[in-house]
Amino acid sequence: MNLALGTTLILCALASMPASAQDTDRLALQRAATGQGFTIGDTNFRLVPNARVLRNTTPPPRADVPAMRRSTTAAAGVTLQHIGPYVISSGNSPRSPRTTPVGDVEEPSLMVAINQRNGQPVVASPRLQVYAGDADAIVRLARQTNGAVLAASQDGTGVIGYRSVPEALAALPTVRRGGGVDDVVLQVIQAVPRLR
Repeated sequence: MNLALGTTLILCALASMPASAQDTDRLALQRAATGQGFTIGDTNFRLVPNARVLRNTTPPPRADVPAMRRSTTAAAGVTLQHIGPYVISSGNSPRSPRTTPVGDVEEPSLMVAINQRNGQPVVASPRLQVYAGDADAIVRLARQTNGAVLAASQDGTGVIGYRSVPEALAALPTVRRGGGVDDVVLQVIQAVPRLR
């Protein structure tokens, strides 16, 4: 009886270690969110300057491959979360040259931000989603802010691209004040919870 109880306690402790390590990594990422802040709707976000965004270029592993062999930890950081085709990895210093795991490509124009409401990481892209009166307003605002029109429809919805997330955030107030603009937000990619 005591042996069974002891074995059960040890197995429970071992099973909870990866989850607690993941929570520790997530808390460390939240504490590292010291960069520029921005708002989408009524939710505040803050950039994480030292985190990296990698795009996984290899197909997902087969289900029959052991979990140990499916690990995706980076040599210079720890994989913290998958968001769509992207992997968020902690880094040692902002934007320094680092090695990446096989099949992962660093996306230097993307940044990690933390949702200040729920603590979840998101991928911030250097694009502004613009809702204006017409496509001409989007083209004019892109020219004024040294951006590139990535999409503009006659109904006034469009996307303006910039070289970096900080550059897009710097242009955001100018675009927001532009004539005929209803709303403008930084484009982010969020993880969708999986239903089991």
